[in-house]
Amino acid sequence: MASKWWLFIGCALICSGFLLPIGVIILIWYFVDFIFNKDGISTGNQCIVNLDEQNNSDIQINHMSNDVRNSMR
Repeated sequence: MASKWWLFIGCALICSGFLLPIGVIILIWYFVDFIFNKDGISTGNQCIVNLDEQNNSDIQINHMSNDVRNSMR
């Protein structure tokens, strides 16, 4: 149901005045269908970092010199 035409028809019915309840029902139906059938609203690519699965053996704790650490304070 999540066609752009239903969104247009719902807005047109709301603006007509006397068909406002039907337009509201169509818009509610459109947005509920859009949210639940499309796996929610996409906010872009999400990066999930799992530190337990990463190979952290090559990361050195003291990879910065003392001068760099002091300049960052």
